[in-house]
Amino acid sequence: MTRRKTLGTQLNDWNAVDDALRQIGELDRQLNQIETEQNQDIDQIKQRQAAKAGPLLAQKSGLERALQEFASANPQAFVEQKTRSLTFGSIGYRFSTSVVVKDPAATLDTLKRLGLFGCIRITETLDRETLKTLAPSTLQEIGAAIRSQNKFGYEIARQALAEVA
Repeated sequence: MTRRKTLGTQLNDWNAVDDALRQIGELDRQLNQIETEQNQDIDQIKQRQAAKAGPLLAQKSGLERALQEFASANPQAFVEQKTRSLTFGSIGYRFSTSVVVKDPAATLDTLKRLGLFGCIRITETLDRETLKTLAPSTLQEIGAAIRSQNKFGYEIARQALAEVA
């Protein structure tokens, strides 16, 4: 497919530009109404589905508690094997270890003070605002460059549009 060069624009004067802004504002309002209706519909669907799922979730939760109570009442079944396989699934115990931290900030400070930096995860990201302050030669050395451009934008005067509508 060949590219075509567009000569001129669809808008020929400032009145046409202003009218285009008005039309965008009206379209935004209509789109917002559609989105609001959509969210209301979604909320209603979620409520209906939650009402249907509620009894099933309660039944499932009760059965899960019953499985756990049965396993707790029969510990001898898990002495040789951690898992008991049955026709429709399996139940059992898995040994789990976790670290409980009461105050993460205090723990981080203590780890730093003790020099246990291996216990601290650090996420490294570029600070683009600081990079903007570097000399062009330094930017070139690190494989970066500053690109400046005029970015088009527009703003709808919603108050004026509301007065017209």
